[in-house]
Amino acid sequence: MIMKTLRYFYHPNLTPYAYFDGRQNFSQIQSTWNQLNAKINGIIADIGSVNIKIGGYDVVALGKELHTVADFYAHSNYVDLYVGYYKSNNNGNMPTTIPTYEEGLQDAGFKEILKSNLRTGDFNLFDNEKTNPNGARAQSPTSHNKMNKDNINTPLGKLAKNVAIKHTTQIFNQLKNKLDD
Repeated sequence: MIMKTLRYFYHPNLTPYAYFDGRQNFSQIQSTWNQLNAKINGIIADIGSVNIKIGGYDVVALGKELHTVADFYAHSNYVDLYVGYYKSNNNGNMPTTIPTYEEGLQDAGFKEILKSNLRTGDFNLFDNEKTNPNGARAQSPTSHNKMNKDNINTPLGKLAKNVAIKHTTQIFNQLKNKLDD
């Protein structure tokens, strides 16, 4: 029973949208974003001021979804792809900001790069950089270990952190606007 439950949470084909881990192409990532955005919009539509004050279910659910939003930027090659795209169009200069995923899709040239190269890192609960740091899975170029930007003291980590904050702020502004109505 425990193994079946763990497979549900960590296997991308069995998890409807809960994580971005193991998404191997643009289509899979776009599908996950569509489901995640629908869930976030549903929570925002349902949430009320009393729920916010007492920290009810909707607030907890929104927090989980916001974590998933932030994980996309830290656990995919999205930031790397944008940096490469930006540098190629700006004399090799490093960008100071990264567009959110939705904003990035509005740039036709960048969208083409995403369609052919976007993916997220692979994560295995039992064979990863913590449990088996020298193992083949942890050392694979597509592993969470190699793709993550969890260290905010690196240039890519800072960019990932900032775009995650930007995206989260946009979602909070949606919530604020809903509550102000």
